[in-house]
Amino acid sequence: MALETVIFTLVALFSVVILLFKMNSMFPYFMGKSFCKVYQIIFSLPLPKNLKPNIPGCCLFPEESRVFLERDMCNPGTLSNYIEKCWEKSQEGRAGQTFICYEIFLESVTNRFGEDEVKNFIDSNELRDSINWKIGYIEGLEITVIIKYNSTDGKIEVI
Repeated sequence: MALETVIFTLVALFSVVILLFKMNSMFPYFMGKSFCKVYQIIFSLPLPKNLKPNIPGCCLFPEESRVFLERDMCNPGTLSNYIEKCWEKSQEGRAGQTFICYEIFLESVTNRFGEDEVKNFIDSNELRDSINWKIGYIEGLEITVIIKYNSTDGKIEVI
């Protein structure tokens, strides 16, 4: 009887895991970061590679980059390039985890700019709609801008 219980429990757990994978594939942000934690546990099990599920959004191990921009480089075009790179790192909004892409240190911003000026440099309408601008205008001396991907919203946040 104990063997039957163990087998029944394993089948039930396996069924729940398969259901979660299917739900997350139909609704990309169904479980978000929690889903990736479950995936990482399953991925660490001693199973053959062909039995381990492959979920690209959870296989990301992005590195936070610190960037120092001198006076001449502090402009909307440069910032838009970093936003586009972050969007690529997030697999165009399909990543299953939130992460910081860039921490940008601006020495001096002589010409004030904001969200509209940065979005003018971005070609993709999808990316323009996927930016959550939280900092108002950028101006002054010694400013730090953080560009991160938020998996819950599926958007790039500029903080």
